[in-house]
Amino acid sequence: MVKARLALCILVPLAMLATAIHGGAETDTTQLSPTNNVLYLHYNETRREGWMDTLPNETGDDGWNFYGGIFGYTPRIPLSFPMKPRLDPALCLTMDPAGVWRVRVDHYEGRGRIVDVIGALTAGDYYCSTAPAADQPYVFAFATGIIVVRPGTDIIFNFSFIAEGGDFVGNDIHILTNGRSNMTIPILATERDSDGDGHNDTVDAYPQDATRWQKPEPKPRPMPGFDALPAVLAIVMLAVAFVKRRQP
Repeated sequence: MVKARLALCILVPLAMLATAIHGGAETDTTQLSPTNNVLYLHYNETRREGWMDTLPNETGDDGWNFYGGIFGYTPRIPLSFPMKPRLDPALCLTMDPAGVWRVRVDHYEGRGRIVDVIGALTAGDYYCSTAPAADQPYVFAFATGIIVVRPGTDIIFNFSFIAEGGDFVGNDIHILTNGRSNMTIPILATERDSDGDGHNDTVDAYPQDATRWQKPEPKPRPMPGFDALPAVLAIVMLAVAFVKRRQP
């Protein structure tokens, strides 16, 4: 009885720890997945830096804003939102190639207005720029045809526009990045790709070697009995020679 209680005292905490670790891995909100497939645009005015991640209210403010400029147009204003952090080094995303990567950019125009808007998506080797399909909020649609997003792939949304100055007053324009601007990605599944070669570990015969993944073709096996043929022939020849010697 004492030994049983001692075993329970050891096993129960270990089971709770294992459950906590497993649950944490399953609910990692910083990584993309089929159920966590939205990246939110953020901007820090102090650092003048934009980025995207899976946390909707990370900055808690309006985001980017612009004041000044009357009677006319500003030069084109570029804003860049790279995904930070990058994907887990061993995480591979299986995509819906017919799905659309959809970006929403919400904004506020107090004075002046935004004109000539362009949105551009970079995802690895894929690049496309387009005008928005809607003005409030701006909506961009990218039919990428991407099947797999490999670990470490750069995912970047670039947004640019020209600001038209108001009459006798400066611009008062805000790009709202407090959870109201985001990118939705058509993710079907996540797989482990330990070596980052684009082939998940379940089909990769060499999951730690990025230079190869297919299992080599097995060498053809000889037909049954063929490997004993030389020995049989030798015995037959010896038997024939023996018979010939015995003949008068």
